[in-house]
Amino acid sequence: MGRGLWSELLAELVLELEGFEVVKRQEKILRGGEEVGEVDIIARKGNDLFAVEVKSGKISVGDVRQAYTNSVLLGFKPLLIARGFSDKAAEELAKELGVEVFLLPEYFHFVSMEELTAAIEQAVVRVLDQLVPAQVEALSSEDILVLEALALSSDFSEAARRANFSEADLGKRLDEMRRRGVVTRVTGFAALRLQAKLILLARRALKPT
Repeated sequence: MGRGLWSELLAELVLELEGFEVVKRQEKILRGGEEVGEVDIIARKGNDLFAVEVKSGKISVGDVRQAYTNSVLLGFKPLLIARGFSDKAAEELAKELGVEVFLLPEYFHFVSMEELTAAIEQAVVRVLDQLVPAQVEALSSEDILVLEALALSSDFSEAARRANFSEADLGKRLDEMRRRGVVTRVTGFAALRLQAKLILLARRALKPT
């Protein structure tokens, strides 16, 4: 399990402990039909909605600015969850901008083994759900070409060669496939390759015999 996903699961436990309800995950911010940002979690507490950014490491000044900017774009309140601050400047800026911060180490002793086990089970379900979108039956021949190239390659450069694309063109093609919901945004080539394999397997399983 990736460090980022584990941090998000712990963050959700913290939110529950604090009385928040998770409404959405990986919420895209769109302007003029174009994606300009993404928020890890949208959470609700009472009548307020929060744009929640989760960091696997420590919070930098840039992280505070990003959290604040994204919250303004969405019209929500900003909230950061991380392991700590990288320096005093980041902590002071968070206070100045009104960015609420939850530090994960402060909650570790409240989390039981049962809660951690449940979080791991939820992680497996979430990962599979995110990696296999619903539109597996609506693949074009070019979609299949790209997915097969990704599934058979050890890195992005090899995938581009197999698909007979430049790396830039393959990147553009993947962006277009994400917009159509054919693939989802994942971190790292290993996750992208796994996603391609799972989608191809799901497509074969759904094919009429």
